[in-house]
Amino acid sequence: MTTWADIQRLASDLQRVQLAEGAKKLSENNVIEVVSKLISMNSIDIIFTNDGREYITRKHLLTEVRNECIAADGRLALTDLATRLNVSLNHVENAVATITKADSFVLCAGELLSKEFLDSLFKRLNERLKEVGHLSVRNLTKSWDLPMEILNEFVLPELGRKVEAIKDEDELYTYQF
Repeated sequence: MTTWADIQRLASDLQRVQLAEGAKKLSENNVIEVVSKLISMNSIDIIFTNDGREYITRKHLLTEVRNECIAADGRLALTDLATRLNVSLNHVENAVATITKADSFVLCAGELLSKEFLDSLFKRLNERLKEVGHLSVRNLTKSWDLPMEILNEFVLPELGRKVEAIKDEDELYTYQF
């Protein structure tokens, strides 16, 4: 059985050979052969892109998913994520399931949301409520392009805590109003 130390040693040998001068470099066919051998030995677990020309490790996919969500201001649809990363939606869904268990991300209505996005949403909502005194939940979903699921699962449960308001039917009111 191949150990992690063996894999690291092979990776460093490969990098050293590739950085060497001309005749010592591996050809593309040799690299493909080495990677195929590692896959067949179950030494590495990789995911091929949709076009089959590139691959990514599952661990690196997790990093890429996090980075893409953060780059999109903390809110990104899974279908957009799959398109941006050029991997199947199934792989993205598996990565998101792993991320939401361990990190500060949540999944709602087919979108990956960061906790920072939700905190920013609470802050913007509080500021808007202070300006006008009351807001319609229905109009809020339209004007901020938020699915009702996000409001129901994350915003409305925080009324009186992170959101300084109370709800009466479809309206949110500040305490002063």
